[in-house]
Order: sequence, then C-alpha cells, then structure tokens
Amino acid sequence: MKHFLKPISLSLGALSLFLVYCCSQMLEWDTGGNLIAHSYSIWGDWSAHFSFISNLLERGPHWLWGDNPLFSDTPFQYPFLSHVLTAIYAWVFHLDVAAAVYSSSLMLLFLLPFSLYYFFQSFALKCWTAFAAIVLFLFIGGIQFLDSSLKASEPLTNQFNEGSVFTQFVIFELFPQRAFLFGLIAFSFLIGFLVRLQNTKKISTQHWLLIGLGLGLTPLLHLHTWIASAVFLLFVFIFPIKEAYRKSLFKFGLGVALFSLIWIYFLLIRGEKSHQGGWDYWFPGWAQNSKAGLKGAMEMNPFGFWIYNTGILLPLMGFGFYRQRKTKTLFALFASGVFLFLVGLLFNIQPYFYDNLKIFTYAFLFLAPFAALGIQAIFEFKYSKWLAPLLVIFQCTTGFLDLQFMASKRQTATFFSAEEITLAKEFKEVRSSADALVLIVPRHNHWLPCLSGNPVAMGYPGWLWSWGINYAPREQEVNQIFLGAPNALSLIHQLGIRYMVVNKHESIGTKSINFEFLKSQFPLALERGDWLVYSVNK
Repeated sequence: MKHFLKPISLSLGALSLFLVYCCSQMLEWDTGGNLIAHSYSIWGDWSAHFSFISNLLERGPHWLWGDNPLFSDTPFQYPFLSHVLTAIYAWVFHLDVAAAVYSSSLMLLFLLPFSLYYFFQSFALKCWTAFAAIVLFLFIGGIQFLDSSLKASEPLTNQFNEGSVFTQFVIFELFPQRAFLFGLIAFSFLIGFLVRLQNTKKISTQHWLLIGLGLGLTPLLHLHTWIASAVFLLFVFIFPIKEAYRKSLFKFGLGVALFSLIWIYFLLIRGEKSHQGGWDYWFPGWAQNSKAGLKGAMEMNPFGFWIYNTGILLPLMGFGFYRQRKTKTLFALFASGVFLFLVGLLFNIQPYFYDNLKIFTYAFLFLAPFAALGIQAIFEFKYSKWLAPLLVIFQCTTGFLDLQFMASKRQTATFFSAEEITLAKEFKEVRSSADALVLIVPRHNHWLPCLSGNPVAMGYPGWLWSWGINYAPREQEVNQIFLGAPNALSLIHQLGIRYMVVNKHESIGTKSINFEFLKSQFPLALERGDWLVYSVNK
C-alpha cells in the first residue's frame, strides 16, 4: 500500500485520471438514445473500429484471414489485436460495440502514463525526470496558445489552414486510433523490459524468446509500432548497451525480423493485386511540402514552423542530449528518435501525409526524455531553479488547453441516431446470416457495417483510399446497381449481394437512386423511418 501512496505514484494516477476525464467527454448517449461524438477525431476514426469489431463479434474469428469486411473479395490486412481483444471483452461482458470500444479505450488511456513511466525509467532516468518526460510527451504542442488568430471552435493544434498541424497526440492520434494506443503501451513494456534485462548480469534464453515473440508480433499491434521497434533494435545493435551482448542482440534481431516477415506479408503483400498505384514516397518538408496544400504551413520557414508547432521542445531535446551524450544507455534512444523524425520529415510511408504523425509520435517518444533531461539540467543550475518549472508550463500550455477543449464539448456530431441503433438490432433479427453480403451507399459512419457486423460490398471510400485499395471499379458497379442500369441484376449476382440497404433521401452523386427498380425486383425485408432493406433471393 505504501508503494501506491508514493508521490510519483499519486502523480501518475492523477495524470491518468485527468486524461481519462478529458477523453471521456468525447462520446455520450443522449437522453433520446442517440450516440453523440464531441470530437471530430472520434467521429472520423471510430466507425472503422466499430466495423471490424462488429464483424469479429458477429461472424467469429474466421474473417480475420478472409475478406476485408468493408470491401469484399479483398484480403483483410488490418486484423489488429486490439480489435480481437475488444470483441472478446464485449462478448464476455455482454456489451454493445460502442460501449466496448469506449470503455476499453478509457482503460488503455489510464494505463498509458504508467507504461511510459516504466519505459523511461528503464533508461535509468530519475523518477521525476521520467515523469517530466511523460508530461512533455503527452501535452505536446507549440506556441499556438499565444496566437489569437486561431479559431476558438477548434483545437489549437489542429487548424491546418493556419499552419497549426502538429496535432496533440492524445486526442488526435492515440485515443481515437485504438490500435496505436494499444501498440504504444505494449511497446513501452516490451522495450522497457528488454533494456532492463540488458542491464542485468544475465539474460536467459527464456527471456530472449519472450521478448522476441512479443516484438515479432508487433505488426499485429500496429504497423508503426513494428517500425519503431525495428529502428530501436537496429540502433541498440549499433550502440549496444552492453558490448557483451552484441552477438546475442544480432541473433535476437535476426530472429525477430524473420518472425515479423510472416505478419508483414499477411498485412501488406497478399492483397497487393487489389491495390492502386503508389503515392509520393519522397515528400520533403512533410506539411510544408507544396503537395500537402497547406498555405499556412508553406508560408513559414522550417525553423518557425517547428517552433510554432512544438514550442521549445526541440531545443530542450538538443540541450538534454548534449548534457548526456556520453551515456551509452541513452545514445541508441536518441539516435532512434532522430532517425524517425527525419523519416517523417522526408518520406510519406502512407498515402496521406498527415498519417506521418504516427512516425513523429514515436520520434518524440524517444526524444522526450532528453527534453526532460534538459529541464533537469536547468533545474540543477544554481541560479535557474525557478526557470525549469516555468519552461515546463510554457511548453505544455497548448497541449493542456487542447485536452481541456475536449472536455468542453464544443464539437458535436451525431454518430448514430436512436433510429439507426434500433434498425441495426432489427436487421440482425431478420437477416439470413451475419456473413450475408450487403450493398450500401458508401458513406461515413454507416450503421450497417458499424453495428450489425455484416460485410459490405464497398464501405466508406476514405478507409479504402488510405489503405491503398483501388476501389474505383467497385464504386462504378455499386452506382450502376443503385441507378438500375441494364446490367444491375447481373452485377448483384456476380458480387454475391444478399441484402441492399438504402435511405429514401440518399443519392448517387448528383443522380437519384432508382427506387422503382429496387421495389419491382426485390422484396422489402425491413423498413424503419426513411430506411429500406431489400432482400435478394438466391
């Protein structure tokens, strides 16, 4: 009990509770039974998670190696372990998908500061230096709080048109993107354990196997977690914490790499035929690149851009590294962070440049301890103790305000109406099978894949484009069916469509849906409000 009452434990607990409190305001069920999002990041990202978890919960584990539930006839390439665990959690406690995702995300978020503390302490940081590193990382932001021209209705770190694009990690990367949050926590414990083992006198074969198994499975946690793990292992081999372990580390890294290739193939290569062409991999400047189209960012010089978006964090990191440059246990960490920062700055590893923030997240995770060491060095100077806490407050104000912004509920969007939630339950009662393929008008936050768990011929294009899937031919087929084209019936049977779901107010681009065609050809299986569900007889 005394251990939990230590000041550092109480501080970590208070930090976790603050994060949970702020992020818990992002989603709520109102008195009318509607599911309301108070964060556009949650509203934007969670429908994909809902779809995958619903599919797993309704259809069982076989779909993990089958088709993408949001795009039939394409291998599913992102069966994140977090989705599997959430589905099991929902099944055990009889929770609906939204409640399971929401509550499990809050639990992971509460664990995050403790996992980061374990990771930073593994590098022999003083307890309060490690805590400072956590605060600097979690409240990352720049000097946007000094900019009165930014909109009060938007988070300070997410106003692209004004050049404020270095998004606050917790509310825009970690909490909304649950596999990323889960991967970061697992990474912190795995790598922290590895570093601690290297600092002991002996590492057993069982230890190597345990860590190797965990790191080899990181692609199933999150692909960027695997990238960060690979980069760190590379630099640990180049700058071994203990010279005696160089040979063992090489064998260990080789084994992890070979094991990882199995999952890399599963995740990336097996669906290559269905993917569109590549994107601009060479993307120097990241958000300042002209192809990003962000006028505010392009108008800043690079130094000003990063000061505006990250404040004094980079200078603090440089100062902290200079003070600890001879400490071998930290050199690999710093090299890994710098390497990932340069990768994110120069290359696009996904179609959308914004997704490089995942790489920057790990870069700043590796570099945050050096900013804390810089703060520690300033505090240890005889005449500047007062300056250290002021610098921390200055650096964290923007991130703190963004988290507070989430708690204010100034953003509001309806996730699913009460009618749609009821409709999903009714559809599950009348459908022939959870495996039955459904045709929907592809749009964001569609209740059918998110809540019923059935696969769809084509889901929201944003998810498909960001994965590199070439959906244009399928989109044309979907349009032809809903417009009642001459080949509509043959396309329905060719795709294996079992149900068609349409709203009376939906349209296909600028053209109206051919409701007469649907009504004349297919029996109505379900109707609620403006929603119609047609059954296709086989």
